[in-house]
Amino acid sequence: MSASRATLLFALAGLAAALGLAYCQVGSVSSEAGTRSELELADGGMPGRLDAAVAFYASRPLHERTRPPLPVPAGLPDLSARTCGACHVEIYQEWLASTHRHAWLDDAQFQAELDKNRHGAPYRTPEGARRGDTSWICVRCHTPLSDQQPELVVGLHDERVDRPRYAENPRYDADLQEEAITCAVCHVRDDGVILGPYGDTNAPHPVAKSENLLNSQVCLDCHQAEVRYGDAGLLCAFSTGREWQASTYATDGQGCPSCHMPEVERPLATDHPPRMTRRHWLGGSLIPKRPDLESQVAPLRAVYGSGVDVSLRRQDAAIELVVTNTRAGHNVPTGDPERYLLVRAEALDAQGRVVAQTELRIGTVYDWTPPPHLVSDNRVAPGQERVASLGAARGAVEVRVLGDKFRIGQEAFDYHDLAGRYVAGRGFHRSTWSVSGSELVETSLVDDLHPASTQAADAGLRPGPSDSPASDSPADGSGNDARPHGAP
Repeated sequence: MSASRATLLFALAGLAAALGLAYCQVGSVSSEAGTRSELELADGGMPGRLDAAVAFYASRPLHERTRPPLPVPAGLPDLSARTCGACHVEIYQEWLASTHRHAWLDDAQFQAELDKNRHGAPYRTPEGARRGDTSWICVRCHTPLSDQQPELVVGLHDERVDRPRYAENPRYDADLQEEAITCAVCHVRDDGVILGPYGDTNAPHPVAKSENLLNSQVCLDCHQAEVRYGDAGLLCAFSTGREWQASTYATDGQGCPSCHMPEVERPLATDHPPRMTRRHWLGGSLIPKRPDLESQVAPLRAVYGSGVDVSLRRQDAAIELVVTNTRAGHNVPTGDPERYLLVRAEALDAQGRVVAQTELRIGTVYDWTPPPHLVSDNRVAPGQERVASLGAARGAVEVRVLGDKFRIGQEAFDYHDLAGRYVAGRGFHRSTWSVSGSELVETSLVDDLHPASTQAADAGLRPGPSDSPASDSPADGSGNDARPHGAP
């Protein structure tokens, strides 16, 4: 993937959810978009700005809408997750290990894309002046509450999404922003009542039951957004919700929480009796955002396992490598379009020489040169499989299989200088098979459900080839790229 696709991949991941706010260095916006004094409302003061922002977001499609300012529930001092954690101790500790918690400052790729979109050359070049700033659409998924935004959008110049008009947010809370996808995102709405799956808890704050917390709707607000902004060079291709709705998981009543939030019987809060609740690890790919977060994430892999099975089988005289989506209620991979699996197999003879090899690169491929478009998609839908052949592999006595998953390609990883600050991918499957005539026998296995001490080293795995088409856009930091950023 070239540098020219960078800004759009940021937009994509931020958009995976769907609502919209922005923080940028408005003083650097081109004269076409207006100066800072033009961007601020002069006739309403701070309350007027908030009203204008609320009205603006309410007028926009769901995928551009930020959450309106939330009242602090009665009985609580603030909306911070730390406050929730004083009573909901176990849930808070689980959330601390989740990707939701690490979706803001801990996401080095997102921050690099965001910084370029806000402060880089797009505002100082003809191409940048044409494209402008789309970051307000993107940050909302990583910090969805309006109180998490230093500035709010109050309108658009010429009705263009890449020409936002900003106003300072008097309610901005930097500590709340750092919490990223915090408790209030799912559990608080504009009436100041805390929502839960029961609504009958004896709590020091008002509570109500929310059906949306019992199904997938609260997740789909962020994990289903498919939109194309042609003039702005922005594409959102997050189809997880649509993939799930087309699966038997949806028709069988298994929603997102069924897999990503396993049930557990325990006290919901301190000094409360046990009842059925759900884990808040929200596990997905379980690739840590930073290398030092590996110790938090590693134990969760044995809880969630992998959505796919990797195996070998005989097809006539050939040996086939098979990847099957056996446990995911959506395509694998899903979400960020730069994610992919790379599963490789090599057959060895008695002297250890490679006599046959094959690989499966599973994911989407986009050409991000404007206008961006999908080139190919071989992701694995629920219940489906992908197959590659080793052929007859004559003389083979052993086959080694390696499965890795990635959230970013090598070129983008290097372009943003993410080594040591970000984790591009990890190994999720290692197996060895003996070959004897027509028989294939698995003799060793290391995967998420069968971990080994060597697996931790795979968390720092370098990205494999992304197979994305080359782009003509510069990779010199000019900022003129249109690549979307990956999701939390």
